[in-house]
Amino acid sequence: MTRALAIVPAAGHSRRMGEHKLQLPWRGGTVLDAVLQVWKRSRIGRIVVVVRSSDTATQEICRGQQVEFVLPDVDPEDMRASLIEGLEYAERTWRPQADWAWMVAPADMPLLTAAAIDAVYDAYLHRVDPDMVVVPFSTQRRGHPVALPWRLASEFRAMPAGSGLRDLIARHAQQPIPLADPQVALDLDTPEDWRRLRELE
Repeated sequence: MTRALAIVPAAGHSRRMGEHKLQLPWRGGTVLDAVLQVWKRSRIGRIVVVVRSSDTATQEICRGQQVEFVLPDVDPEDMRASLIEGLEYAERTWRPQADWAWMVAPADMPLLTAAAIDAVYDAYLHRVDPDMVVVPFSTQRRGHPVALPWRLASEFRAMPAGSGLRDLIARHAQQPIPLADPQVALDLDTPEDWRRLRELE
């Protein structure tokens, strides 16, 4: 098994979408089904999804996909809080070593591919600086998933409220890699995003 884990934050409220975006139908399942299946096809053998305790539908999808999930005592107020919950679960469950990679991508990226995940992980394994963060990009825009060394997890948890993953990445050297297919980085926030994605289905 690879020395890597994935944290998939799925505790949002989909307010801009107006309905639960992770439950939207996609290619015979739901958006979240598609995302978790891709992670499972990748080389990243440890996957933890952060879910609201009241979101039983998302919990059932995680059970059906046989991935680990964590239910925070208090609903995460933002992505940073979700990632911290995932990091703490990973620490308790797998005891990662300093050079392990932790990889992050939102749960609302149904076009994500296992090939893109594995390309980011391969770049992580061959980085020249042990503190370097691997960041995929397309047309000068940062995408997902990103890969970070586990030694940065404690730094992230110690950062002040209001800061996020982008701020952590900005503190460290970055190794950018181009996405072979820029569409894999498309996420799903608004009804207009959903209409565009359905055109690609």
